[in-house]
Amino acid sequence: MLLRKPSRDPFPWRVHPIWRGIGCILLIILPVVAYGFSDVIIAWALASNETLAQGARANPALLTSPYFKGLFTLVLTILLYLIFSILGSIVYSLAGGPLNEEVATMTRGRYE
Repeated sequence: MLLRKPSRDPFPWRVHPIWRGIGCILLIILPVVAYGFSDVIIAWALASNETLAQGARANPALLTSPYFKGLFTLVLTILLYLIFSILGSIVYSLAGGPLNEEVATMTRGRYE
């Protein structure tokens, strides 16, 4: 009688490997995109809001400090990751979701 080894997967369900790859790529790309967006958003906010522009002229080191830009980039990264996670879950559901697990098990290797 063969005994199966207990599964050490972090999830009790099977996740298609492409979704793990997409999540890894998002963790790498989103901070870079958020850093670029932070420059654009700060410049836009200074151009469109006169009160903010006057405050920036009074204390120019506030908006140009690396700490402010880093914190703003972190917040944007979290927001962008949240948006892409929601969009990804919608696409996953439309693509079959848990009902399409048989196809996902066929794509795995036979070494398990």
